[in-house]
Amino acid sequence: MSDLLNNFLARLSKTKGEVSVSERGTIESNDGESFSHIATIFNYNHIPQAEIELALSEYLENIGAYDSCRHSHDCCGCEFLKRVTIINEYPDDAKGTLLIYRESYGINV
Repeated sequence: MSDLLNNFLARLSKTKGEVSVSERGTIESNDGESFSHIATIFNYNHIPQAEIELALSEYLENIGAYDSCRHSHDCCGCEFLKRVTIINEYPDDAKGTLLIYRESYGINV
């Protein structure tokens, strides 16, 4: 998994409280043109999901996570970040104790 999640959680822990990852994985598409890194996040301090999403959005913008590879052609083979999402694994859990994090990537083929 990329360092994107680790770096974001380290930053979040300094400002909002402790959040950790309990499980990680990668999902690859059958066509070989996309993949996703996923993780289960344990939200110890019950930081509201909206606050985590806002902090993540600001972080991604600050580091330029969605910038392209700057190649002039689409078939360069580079990976690019399409989107990052966070969902509440158990919608009835108002505290958002377990959240699912997903980084979705595409590949220029």
